[in-house]
Amino acid sequence: MNRTILMTRETGEVTVQLYYEDVQHPAYYNNYRGIEVSQNVTVRVYGVTATISEGRESIVYDSGGLSAQNYEVNYLFHQLCRSGYATIDEVRTAVRHEYSLWCRNRYSDAISKRANQILKRKVRQWLY
Repeated sequence: MNRTILMTRETGEVTVQLYYEDVQHPAYYNNYRGIEVSQNVTVRVYGVTATISEGRESIVYDSGGLSAQNYEVNYLFHQLCRSGYATIDEVRTAVRHEYSLWCRNRYSDAISKRANQILKRKVRQWLY
């Protein structure tokens, strides 16, 4: 999967990048009138990479695909830039906290909602 970097910001010794990539995610659709579809769909997910430089060393934290909603990951990106975290543990804690908030939905996942919307749109295009 190719990553496309949307934004890079440096604050002190910390460099934070916002990126997106397209991934395959399982989706399910049932209209309760006889149509039930389950397949993988391509979803654009957004993630954050933080690099902390200490002398000649650099420590990289890659969150992976966090959410299919750009505004959520964009908020996290700006929060990481403003807060001035100095260690990877602080960055990891902030990312985990935000991700756990995004997963409080009926799917228990930040990507499944968007995947199901894409599959629903495809099924409606096939039918009508």
